Amino acid sequence: MSTVLSAMVFVALGTLLFHSFSIWYSGMAQWKLASHARVTRVRLLDGGFGRGSGILSATHHTIGTAVDYTGAASEYVEYDPVLGTNKYRAYGCISETGGDMWLQDLAATTWIYAQSVKNVGAEAPDVKVGSFNAELNAAKNELEMTYTLLFSAAGRDFEQPQTIRAVLLNVE
Repeated sequence: MSTVLSAMVFVALGTLLFHSFSIWYSGMAQWKLASHARVTRVRLLDGGFGRGSGILSATHHTIGTAVDYTGAASEYVEYDPVLGTNKYRAYGCISETGGDMWLQDLAATTWIYAQSVKNVGAEAPDVKVGSFNAELNAAKNELEMTYTLLFSAAGRDFEQPQTIRAVLLNVE
């Protein structure tokens, strides 16, 4: 009788621990996606090359498509900051192994991550960019970028859609 009761207690505790870890993994995944989303938003809007090089402090926004570092077609937003003479591009690079958001200084041909991911050896990135789309509404001077961040943990997939809508005050 005591063996049966002990087994039932251990099964109940095991089930409780399993569900607790599942909730913890979900919370950590959402936290990780939110952290990446915040960093990406700041770098795209304020600029990853220093103050004043972001989309918000720019004129002449255009949207185009180019071949990214993976060989796939990728959308980008090209803009000229009010200060300085360099042009910048914000790319959403999507690939089967994972994607990133890149910022490129076209004059210096330097790159930084807007959405940085971690690659360890042959492992897949932690957080990936699953989609990237940009639209420019010239009538409203509004730029809208939509993208999806993806993350897998404990056998579950998590995604977080993001929308950045910026009213462009410096448009000529």
